[in-house]
Amino acid sequence: MEQLLHKSERKVKQVAPINCKRSLYDEIDWSQRLIIILGHRGTGKTTLLLQRLAEVNGIYLSLDDYFFETNRLIETVEKIYQLGYRSLFLDEVHKYTNWSKDLKQIYDDYPEIQVVATGSSILDLTKGKADLSRRAAVYSLNGLSFREFLQIELKTEFNQLSLSEIIENHTEISVELSEKIDIQKQFSRYLKFGYYPFYLEGQKTYFSKLQETLNLVIETDIAPFEELNYSTVRTMKKLIFVISQLVPFTPNISKLSEKLDSQRNTILRLLD
Repeated sequence: MEQLLHKSERKVKQVAPINCKRSLYDEIDWSQRLIIILGHRGTGKTTLLLQRLAEVNGIYLSLDDYFFETNRLIETVEKIYQLGYRSLFLDEVHKYTNWSKDLKQIYDDYPEIQVVATGSSILDLTKGKADLSRRAAVYSLNGLSFREFLQIELKTEFNQLSLSEIIENHTEISVELSEKIDIQKQFSRYLKFGYYPFYLEGQKTYFSKLQETLNLVIETDIAPFEELNYSTVRTMKKLIFVISQLVPFTPNISKLSEKLDSQRNTILRLLD
């Protein structure tokens, strides 16, 4: 338990200097007892989690920690409760076998505890051993929007605009923004490396990290969750490569099936 507390303290110190918060941060209703933030690997879920933890008295637990290979979360929560913690920040819940059952039990047995959890976008809250759909406030964290990218790059605030505002006032908005920034240049940079926040760790390593992220998503997120075998995983990688060479791309299932030497139903499942 002491080791878990030390890990939590170290994680908060790592993220404390980061002042830029995602737009989703202000959209979340932090008063809810069970909050689940879903999203693709690399979009910044852990950073958002730790930014919130830095503002409250809580503890961070990563459920892919080796500790939880032999220890149940629900038993650990009881010990944490006895130490006086009332806010739990749980990362990578999809890596923990009993995630839905234990979250439901925490919600039902500890009304004083608030749980904020992150998980893969593949997670289905209606599946698993317990249905959390009626208990959890669920949010999705996507990659950086162009506006968020500009705010990080230029260290300037840009107001969110609704689609109706853009349609009605696009001329005025365009003139105003063009006077402040080189839109074409910045948008080209955004399309190249601006979607995933980890570009801030270095643009030279961005594409290698992107490929590493893609492999991790396929091999450690999707494959175990969907119970895919090795040959199907290889077909999925081939499919992604084919799509990447033909952008924009309208799938022709018959041609894809022939090109990848796979059955039609397999291709449909992989696209899904």
